Amino acid sequence: MTQNKTNNSGKVENETALSFTGYWVIISFALLGGTAALSQSTILREAMVTFHGTELTIGAFYGSWFLWIAIGAWVSPKLSNLYGQRSGNLYVLLLALFPIMLALQVFILRYWRNLSGTSPLEIITLEETLAGTFVGTSGCGFLMGALFPIATKLLGEKGN
Repeated sequence: MTQNKTNNSGKVENETALSFTGYWVIISFALLGGTAALSQSTILREAMVTFHGTELTIGAFYGSWFLWIAIGAWVSPKLSNLYGQRSGNLYVLLLALFPIMLALQVFILRYWRNLSGTSPLEIITLEETLAGTFVGTSGCGFLMGALFPIATKLLGEKGN
């Protein structure tokens, strides 16, 4: 969809916004749900390996994961309002960032010992575990939280 917009000098500019059908959003969102489950289990596995698989690791992981989802859900309506009619573009951008963030998070968790300066023979402290899971779940958790409100907004705009 192309929108005409007048800039400060009075010239008309074309602004392109992606047009989405309700079915496309529903299908992409369903696929995102499966991808989220797989990414969550992948990141949890990396955290368990890095932080020696204790119950504290699981608690820190899920606490961080849900915190980032909440932050993403809180921020995304503000981002969506900035994009206005181009919310579909934001949705596609966040979908495209998801695999990149997953790879980055796996890398961060795998090399957390090196990044935090912990030797291979040392036990990772609770503070390092909390910090590592907070950083290691940030990207995908934020994106998961941000994508749901944007998808519902897109579906609401279409009247589906």
